Amino acid sequence: MLNVAILPADPTRTCLSIRNLTSTLLSPSSSPLSSHLTIHTSLTPSVTALIWLPNIKQANTSVELSTLLSSPAGGSINFIQMPMTGIDDFLPLIRSTCEKITWSCAKGCCATLVAEHALALALALLRGLSKTGCMTASQIASLAGKSVLVVGNGGIGKQISRFLLPFGCQVIMADSITTKAQLLQLLQKVRVVFIACPLTETTKGMFAGEALSAMRSDAVLINVARGEIVNTGALINAVKEGKLNAAGLDVLTFTQGKEGEKEKEELDKLVKEGKVLITPHAAIPHHMIEALLGERIRHNLEVLATGKGELMGVVDTNKGY
Repeated sequence: MLNVAILPADPTRTCLSIRNLTSTLLSPSSSPLSSHLTIHTSLTPSVTALIWLPNIKQANTSVELSTLLSSPAGGSINFIQMPMTGIDDFLPLIRSTCEKITWSCAKGCCATLVAEHALALALALLRGLSKTGCMTASQIASLAGKSVLVVGNGGIGKQISRFLLPFGCQVIMADSITTKAQLLQLLQKVRVVFIACPLTETTKGMFAGEALSAMRSDAVLINVARGEIVNTGALINAVKEGKLNAAGLDVLTFTQGKEGEKEKEELDKLVKEGKVLITPHAAIPHHMIEALLGERIRHNLEVLATGKGELMGVVDTNKGY
């Protein structure tokens, strides 16, 4: 029997309905899982698997989770499932416990939705849908046959590449072994760049002055990864100065203080001009998360309970995601 705790216990703090998730996991239709599972709403010494589901309002819960693991009741835990893809806040804890605990995150869980959103941003910018008023022929471009760079060769990057097949694009994939020099060379050649890589020490600030300056003046940049990968101030300058044609952002961050306020004002102007298209971290619609994440949880618990199959979304502590 697999003993599982789903926390936080307070339903206002979770990203999924614990009641719905529990009902699904214990349903006879979830067989063989339902007959191998006991679900707890608190940690006990018998619990070996923890489903940690804080919602985004809880911010960084790594300290809280560390406290739970250090308690007498947390000593038996050998598997933890988390709901997010970006686990940088948890990396110190993960690395300090990885010999005892297998950690899984949501990477790849919503790849199709994010890739779909990335493609929508690119098409909207290329076809001039972000602009108001009448467009001239020179303001409208096609994705068909374009050279495309996808930065990130994980689930989202691979799905973007698959979606581009019908357009006949020349797709180049960049990954963690692509050097900075190689990336700068690739950026000089392509019309569309999709950022779909994890946030790591290497990728943080990857798209700043040098990388943006290397891009073609008619290029379009799409970021559906993490805001910290792109330097917002440098991006604004590149678009304003005509060094970059347009940008589509589902995620972004601003500099702290007055500089950040200035960046927001400048970005608003570019949005009104149709040169920048921003969506509010909307690549994964909230009402779709429960089914997708629920399936990831169900799969991993079934692997743990039956010993058959492979866990999905296991965190690579060396790569940091």
